Amino acid sequence: MSLPWSVSVSSSDGSLWVADRSADEGSDQVVHLRQDGHQLWRGGGFVDVSCVSVNPSDGTCWVADKNTNQLIHLAQNGTELWRGGGFSGPQWVSVNPSDGTCWVADSGHGQVVHLAQNGAELWRGGGFSGPISVSVNWSDGSCWVADTGNSQVVHIAPNGAELWRGGGFNQPWSVSVNRADGSCWVADTWNDQVVHLVPAQITVSSGYVTPSTGDTSTRFTWRARFWNTANLPPSIVQVAIWSAGAGTSWRTMWALDPADTNYVDGKWYTYSCYLPSANYSYRFAAQVGGQWVYWPQPAGTYQSGPTVAQANPVAQTAGYVIPASGTNTTNFTWRVKYWNSLNAPPDEMKVAIWFPTLKTTYWYSMYPYDPSDTNYRDGAVYQYSRKWLPAGAYAYRFAARQGTNWAYWPAPAGTYAGGPTVGP
Repeated sequence: MSLPWSVSVSSSDGSLWVADRSADEGSDQVVHLRQDGHQLWRGGGFVDVSCVSVNPSDGTCWVADKNTNQLIHLAQNGTELWRGGGFSGPQWVSVNPSDGTCWVADSGHGQVVHLAQNGAELWRGGGFSGPISVSVNWSDGSCWVADTGNSQVVHIAPNGAELWRGGGFNQPWSVSVNRADGSCWVADTWNDQVVHLVPAQITVSSGYVTPSTGDTSTRFTWRARFWNTANLPPSIVQVAIWSAGAGTSWRTMWALDPADTNYVDGKWYTYSCYLPSANYSYRFAAQVGGQWVYWPQPAGTYQSGPTVAQANPVAQTAGYVIPASGTNTTNFTWRVKYWNSLNAPPDEMKVAIWFPTLKTTYWYSMYPYDPSDTNYRDGAVYQYSRKWLPAGAYAYRFAARQGTNWAYWPAPAGTYAGGPTVGP
């Protein structure tokens, strides 16, 4: 070989791909060697091979041909599967065997490119300056980038979203990720050092719902705390609310304090709503780039609550008696407004009148003030009238029943309002 420039070993069979950069321009080759060094294939047609990356899952190899501004995808036997341009001095390639995609450091364009197995472009992003090296994490599909011209290292999600960007380097030349723990090693060239980086930790914790029980008139609130050691905001935080009848419904949560931008020490997110009667459970999820985190753990685990009962649909308001005073020949009328959120008429509607002379209470049925008014959601007036009351100071209260639900005015049950006063 002449000027071997890049090597990539297949973990599946131990074979080795080599970028054989010839001393003569335009005569570069790529070589495939068996584990014992026996040559399996050698091919030319390259100009300035800068990097090779083998996919151990299928034995194929990606080649960055710098001076032709092309990428080439080779089969295990060296057959060309795809060749594509549109690059400018591509320096590095890194294949993800879990899905066959390939990351490219497109140095001349100051970009990083994510390609599908067939060469289709999945994502292309700028904001880099002469990126030299890329290394993909097989376990989550994220990619580390040596952003050499900016003297930074960048961690990006599979969709290109930036997970972390850090400085303090001096022309970092190479990155290599440990897929076991997601950490990354950096060759920090002009600082004469090697740096070991831990990926940003993203978590959701401390989730709860309050109150834990209530009825259909109760507003329930879910809260969870989002953390990111890289201090980047989430792209979305959600709560999944589940019941046996309705299944799972994902709801978007909002920042409890929009002014709080410190995600390192945790930021609260919240969501509130009313619920139909049922027994519920819930879980939380947050995303940064393409990375999802969940609470409770593991993903798919639910926390119990809340328990929601049917609220009493019946209510009464605005009870009164007219006139407030009179004689035993006065015709007194008691009125009250009946409400029902389910628009159901009352099964019973009564007024209780306390007679001071008899020191006892009598119940009387009430009737609609306007029989044509059947909209009980906005209230319907009921009344009862009588005269020939003995002299004295009376009191009254109202009761309504619809099914098993009762409502009283005044509230609570057993409370009386004064009136009328009847003279001789």
